[in-house]
Amino acid sequence: MLPIEGEENQENAIAVLNFQSNFESVVQEEKQLIFSYDSLLQTKEKLNEVLAELNLCEKYDIEDEADINWNETYEKSFQPIIILDNLWGVRASFHAPLPVQNEIIIDPKMSFGTGHHETTKQMMEMMQRLDFKDKKVWDYGSGTGILAIMAEKMGAARVIGNDNEEWAYHNSIENASINQCAHLNFHLGTIEECEKNGFLKPNDHFDIIIANITKNILLDSAFKLNQYSQKNSHLLLSGFYAKDIQDIKSSYDTHGFDLVESTEINDWVCLHLVKSLK
Repeated sequence: MLPIEGEENQENAIAVLNFQSNFESVVQEEKQLIFSYDSLLQTKEKLNEVLAELNLCEKYDIEDEADINWNETYEKSFQPIIILDNLWGVRASFHAPLPVQNEIIIDPKMSFGTGHHETTKQMMEMMQRLDFKDKKVWDYGSGTGILAIMAEKMGAARVIGNDNEEWAYHNSIENASINQCAHLNFHLGTIEECEKNGFLKPNDHFDIIIANITKNILLDSAFKLNQYSQKNSHLLLSGFYAKDIQDIKSSYDTHGFDLVESTEINDWVCLHLVKSLK
């Protein structure tokens, strides 16, 4: 457990530690980060050396934890959800079918995106307002693949998604298979890696781009998201707080995106922008 405050400071610490240690997961709280790791892969002594050298904080705790069946624990805690007046439901494969018009089955494991978080819920609600029929869609930072799967179920002709976390990549492929998706492809890597491997091509232009990530990544990616847009392309962004709206809006305004609509739940925000003639 590391006592680090502030979203940006926490994100920087996570990025550094991802390169230095073998952490399996991380939980962000308001004033601290809680990492889990396998002591068979990295001893306490070695971890102490890494943390001391990085000097990310003055004090931290390393605790032993009893063996836990995380799959069993998760199955007990993950409950199905129904949103948009029974239009959409999200459940895991071990749940019974839901009484909804459209159902998405997600077994998230370590990946983000089950529909429970305010950002995912808002993205799904915003997507429902758009016409995906025969559209080309890119889910940037796809996590479990839930939004990409929804895009295909809404009639998109081609859907791609990418994530730079390996477990998210494998999880999204599994979830796409569970949902019997036929027009959906995922790639492991950043935008630059997707370009290098030909997953993203220079002439690719998407009708709809969805990105539920963090503020800093969205700001850093504005140029690239614009590059793969075209006139009247829709851009749905979430993963940041209400206080960040102006920074996001200003960044994308310089690339010709106009704000059409915004929603907010518990200080988490979702923006709908459209590429204009600017």
